[in-house]
Amino acid sequence: MRTIRLAALAAASLAASACATAISGSAQDVSRLEQEHAGDPQSEPIQRSLGIAYFKANRLPDARTALEKAQSMDRNDGVVALYLGMTAEQQNDLPAAESAYRSYLAVGKTRRVKNQIRDRLEALRLKAIQAQAKAALANEAGAVAGPPTTVAVMPFQFTGTDTTLKPIERGFAELVTTDLSRVSRLTVLERERLQGLLDEIALQQSQGVAAGTGVRAGKILRVGRMVGGSIQQDGFQLRTNAIVTDVATSAIGPTAQDSTPDAFARGIPRVQQWSRARGSGTVSGSKP
Repeated sequence: MRTIRLAALAAASLAASACATAISGSAQDVSRLEQEHAGDPQSEPIQRSLGIAYFKANRLPDARTALEKAQSMDRNDGVVALYLGMTAEQQNDLPAAESAYRSYLAVGKTRRVKNQIRDRLEALRLKAIQAQAKAALANEAGAVAGPPTTVAVMPFQFTGTDTTLKPIERGFAELVTTDLSRVSRLTVLERERLQGLLDEIALQQSQGVAAGTGVRAGKILRVGRMVGGSIQQDGFQLRTNAIVTDVATSAIGPTAQDSTPDAFARGIPRVQQWSRARGSGTVSGSKP
């Protein structure tokens, strides 16, 4: 799937570069360009074309070398930046791919390609989060709880007959995360980092409120408190319950509840008021 997306990105860029569209990864093309490069090693267009041919031939190390050389010869060549980014991404060198793609955003001239590259940058960011989750799991044996003022918010568990409301499990967690982030003394973990870890260890969202699950994820991510809870549908009402788990001791801390018809809309401010009232900006204490 990634190869298909990269091919579409390359096609969109090459539409604006007629000379590059004729380049293939065939042995004949590669041999011809190598000969041309030997005869004129200071030609940036030939260096670029050779790098593209290597990329299409799946000779990624050679493509990387040739394209980096071409980029050093002309920093404003958007096609070079694009292919350098795709080469680095294929090599799983995410920082280099991001750097090259951002170079294209700075010097590239094709709006459609820029939009596609922004999508690629977001995909790379999520891929980096997944890599971080794998690394964290690999070092789980040495994981310990973080400071009490570091917080992560688990997906809330929805129960009810209206299955179209299922997405609020993560949506509500996002809102709680945003709200708690406004408390200056709290350091709130990015939701996507937590979700990347949960996905990596194949947890069901319904397990998100369990103390054991929260403690494990909390230690791996080195936070001190895990916030989770449930959203229950009762007719036309939504009943929200939020709990806090102390990662270091596994103890369940304060809770917050709301069971009004607009519970989803009003539950977030209540969580914020509770967190401020109970610890002057820390998630600790007993039930308010």
